[in-house]
Amino acid sequence: MNWFAQDGEQLLVMGGDKHTTMQQYPILKWYADQFSEYLSRPSSRLMVIGYSFMDQHINSILLQAWQNSHFEMFIVGPDGRDILKKVNRTYNRPIYCPEALEEITAYESTRELRSTFGGSDAVEHGKLTRFLTM
Repeated sequence: MNWFAQDGEQLLVMGGDKHTTMQQYPILKWYADQFSEYLSRPSSRLMVIGYSFMDQHINSILLQAWQNSHFEMFIVGPDGRDILKKVNRTYNRPIYCPEALEEITAYESTRELRSTFGGSDAVEHGKLTRFLTM
């Protein structure tokens, strides 16, 4: 990581309340604004690889942009589309809590990337390629 703030401090945003921290740095605010603006454009598509959907500031951008443009999303990860479903494991019993993000049109690939791009899964590779080139 080689990002630095104007005062020379290393710039790395981790932990809770990322949104507030990011608002303090114009470049990070600009990146978030650009992300939102691009996703809000008609016919936008987003490929998500390995994101847990646990950052509320990102999820808010995704939901707002989807409400504006109804972009399509392709989720690559072992849980596929199910990663959007939030389960509260209170008292060792899973309680499903529907999330607004589940409304987003999302395709999925649950295969490992090494098989998808390693040549052993041409069908899955084709799915990803078609999504990116629509």
